[in-house]
Amino acid sequence: MNTDFTPTSAPENRRAALRLRTEELPLRIEGAHGASGDATLIDISRTGLRFRCSLDLPIGAEVVVHAPAHSGLAALRTRISRRIDPDQNAGAAFEYGAAFADPGDENRHAWFLNLRKAA
Repeated sequence: MNTDFTPTSAPENRRAALRLRTEELPLRIEGAHGASGDATLIDISRTGLRFRCSLDLPIGAEVVVHAPAHSGLAALRTRISRRIDPDQNAGAAFEYGAAFADPGDENRHAWFLNLRKAA
């Protein structure tokens, strides 16, 4: 039996997080081994974000996500937790769910506040 349970490691936790749609904002993604590409932000929560991009990233990959240039937000490390392939997606790009890799990073709160779509 696994006794190392924390709320941030629970698979159900992503559904408990308030996810807010955003404007489709441009992001820059840096993956392992120097792979990088443009992405589009779909939604954001206090625990992670969802984006579309053409990079083929495996689940569990750590990627650095750079915010839109006009936002002034610092880049954040994320870990890919969900992936939808282009043939299952309406678009021609992969769609990813990524959890913020540093739970204590205060920048993730700034991302949530600044990039969510105003109600």
